[in-house]
Amino acid sequence: MSSISSDDVQHVRKYIRDTWASVTRYPSHPHKDEIHLPKSFTVPDPPEGPFRSFFYWDTFYTSLGLWIDNHHELARNNALDMLYLIEKYGFIPNTNGTGQHDFSQPPHASLQVRMDYDHTHDKEFLRYAVPLLEQEYGFWLSYRSSAGGLAHYYHHGNPNDIRKSFEGYKHRLHNMPADVPMEWSFTSHAMAEVESGWDFTPRFSRRCGDFLAIDLNSLLYLYEQNAAYFCQELGDAKAAKWLERGANRKKAMQELLWNPQQQFYCDRDMLHRVPSPLRTAAGIYALLAGVATPEQADAMRRQLPVLERDHGLATVEPGIDEAGQPYQWNYPNGWAPLQYAAIAGLTNYQLHDDARRIASKFVATAIHVFKKTHRLWEKYNVTTGDIDVVNEYPHKPMMGWTAGVFLYACKTLGL
Repeated sequence: MSSISSDDVQHVRKYIRDTWASVTRYPSHPHKDEIHLPKSFTVPDPPEGPFRSFFYWDTFYTSLGLWIDNHHELARNNALDMLYLIEKYGFIPNTNGTGQHDFSQPPHASLQVRMDYDHTHDKEFLRYAVPLLEQEYGFWLSYRSSAGGLAHYYHHGNPNDIRKSFEGYKHRLHNMPADVPMEWSFTSHAMAEVESGWDFTPRFSRRCGDFLAIDLNSLLYLYEQNAAYFCQELGDAKAAKWLERGANRKKAMQELLWNPQQQFYCDRDMLHRVPSPLRTAAGIYALLAGVATPEQADAMRRQLPVLERDHGLATVEPGIDEAGQPYQWNYPNGWAPLQYAAIAGLTNYQLHDDARRIASKFVATAIHVFKKTHRLWEKYNVTTGDIDVVNEYPHKPMMGWTAGVFLYACKTLGL
């Protein structure tokens, strides 16, 4: 485990405390063409960065840090804005920004509500939230489920939306198709990949909509477990139904998403009816959700060297390339939410030494780069411990999930 100076931690924590205000936006200052949100909310980037809208899964990881740093009202407001979007649309769009409403992102709303309730035990808030969470869950079941009951990422754009997305992806993706039928299929899968949050990655072989996704189904399993818990807290008899749904999903995940050859949870290619041979950090979400048996968790722990490097957990195992396409969700990039999933997931299975080791690597890497740049960053190179990352667009400083997971990792380490 890397030696981490308490003074260095405090310098980064001070930067985070001083920067929360600049990544907070208020409903009195809406931007043109954005979805107006009723409460203040956090955005991923400081003012000089490009990401100044509400982003769905970023908001959950940011809120981890808000609770730790005692910004409780803002964390609650983030939750209320998520619930407002469900009430308005039946799901949470990728962002409240312009032209991003044809898909969602990995569903974290139940985790956001659970985090709030674990801190406040506010049953009035829970009574408001649960029916709306049921609506979002219904969206994923109605529009993203396969015949076997497991879910995949996709989109619900019309032909004009797909065409506009195709034009928008040209600056990021190579080898775009030239004929209209291929363009339609290519862009539909790319839009699904954006919904996964992993835009873009070799993980899905450019056919994201064809894959049952391990992280998505882990999050939906957590949805079912959280909903059962919320119903129990409220004395609602529907808890049993939620537990049944969770048991059915877990059974299907064990049958279809556990790869005994790789000893890892992997996505499944529905088109070819085979498990993906690629081990990715998305598999760690099965530990976060508690889907794995203790034996499977130990097997995954023993496979961590495939992904883990000196400075954190890589997004996917090395050696996957596609004609020089610079996928940002590729090796050797390490992203904050994946470090969180590993730290929390390993902790779930009492694998504390492994959890603390990964937490230590993330904290040490963030500090090392902060001392040189005075910023936190969207992602890091886990082989060099720097920001010489693979990118599809210029690498920008980021608060958002990097700050939230940094504070969570520090808490894990007792720093």
